[in-house]
Amino acid sequence: NATQDTDSEKGVSLGRWMGWDLAQASPRALFARGAACGNGVRRKLSVSFECGHELRFLSMSEPLSCVYKAEMAHPAACNTSAVAPGPEVLPPRRPKDEL
Repeated sequence: NATQDTDSEKGVSLGRWMGWDLAQASPRALFARGAACGNGVRRKLSVSFECGHELRFLSMSEPLSCVYKAEMAHPAACNTSAVAPGPEVLPPRRPKDEL
């Protein structure tokens, strides 16, 4: 979960983890279904990553009301040849005979 602390409010939910958006050149972490704003819209956040030698916060913006965008530097974003992991495929479960 992603939260926001301000001078007037603590722990305001910007959203819960929804997964990765891998459609762009660099992955984006998506959070949605956060706390409702005054207009009834629920907050959401997307976090973009760029190559960096260490984890570092770069910027935060609110381009639309209750829609937040953050940018982070992270070493994992430097390896552009890596393939994103897919869902693990498990064999089907079958009933067992117990003796």
